[in-house]
Amino acid sequence: MGPDKQSFAYQLVYETLKKKIIDQSYRYHEQLPSKRHLSLEFDVSINTIEHALNELVEEGYVETIERKGTFVIYQKDVLLEGKPFVLQSVQPSSALKPSSRAMARKTLVQAMKKVLNEHDEILYQKCDPTGFTPLKIEISQYLKRSRNLHVLPEQIIILSTSEDSYRCICQMFSNHITIGIEDPCYQAIVDTYHSLGANIIKLPLNQDGIDLSNIQEKIDLLHITPYHSYPSGVCCSISKRIEYANFAKENDIYLVEDDFDSEFASAKFYEPLFSILQDRVIYLNTFSHTVSNAMRLNYMILPQQLLDRFYEKCPMHTNGVSIYLQMVLAELLASQSFERHINKIRRKANK
Repeated sequence: MGPDKQSFAYQLVYETLKKKIIDQSYRYHEQLPSKRHLSLEFDVSINTIEHALNELVEEGYVETIERKGTFVIYQKDVLLEGKPFVLQSVQPSSALKPSSRAMARKTLVQAMKKVLNEHDEILYQKCDPTGFTPLKIEISQYLKRSRNLHVLPEQIIILSTSEDSYRCICQMFSNHITIGIEDPCYQAIVDTYHSLGANIIKLPLNQDGIDLSNIQEKIDLLHITPYHSYPSGVCCSISKRIEYANFAKENDIYLVEDDFDSEFASAKFYEPLFSILQDRVIYLNTFSHTVSNAMRLNYMILPQQLLDRFYEKCPMHTNGVSIYLQMVLAELLASQSFERHINKIRRKANK
């Protein structure tokens, strides 16, 4: 079987099992058929079955117990009781140091030269304050290819730093909002929100995220990092992400999903919270961790119903990123050099 057919077969197995779990054909705590049985059912190799099961484990749909089998742990409507979490030491959230994840210099130089040689006249034009439109189009297409996220370019706001996105959020919701934040978390989040007058409620993490049953005070926003929260490294299962989504709907609040490290998720089909609940999630991500620490370029995706509020409350917003850098990144995305780089780093991390 060639590489393309293998990839299709593994994706088919993954999607079929995932659908059966979500539809409760396989119920919570139910054991899946053996790998050999699944291999015969799908007419694929055991290696293909193992690959698909590993993705389901990584996503939090199932868990594998040695010498017993694979069991469903996905829960759609049940509040999860997580084990208390004790931070042992502050470690980078990825197994690879940031310097080892930077894009190859040759690839960056090629993109830079192409922009200068073919589009130098654009460098002297005024850029839209919300970002270079071709870049926003390329980000939109990349998210559709890589995450099956369907967003309009106008929903994407380009920013220089994460702190800029926190400032925009405070401006949109008024500076005196109450924000629930993971504890522990990236200290700059707390410092920035505090400096803007927001009331911060720290919510202790357990092994799967925040125990929402412990939230006693009314909050306006819940700021979370479902994938590799820093510095704890906690990753939320799909059940916890759905729990967050249900909490937002039931309490009429917005979630701020800080997704800074998820490009390096070993699960190819990792589902951000934004894919589960687009109308209640403000999605944040960065290219500083995936291209180069020197490339200070972040982006925020707003639910469509918040766009008018953004333009009303943030009339002075400017993205603070040079049009040249935005054009270089647009070229890296258009040529799919960025995706090849991400796949290379994933393979290196999984060795």
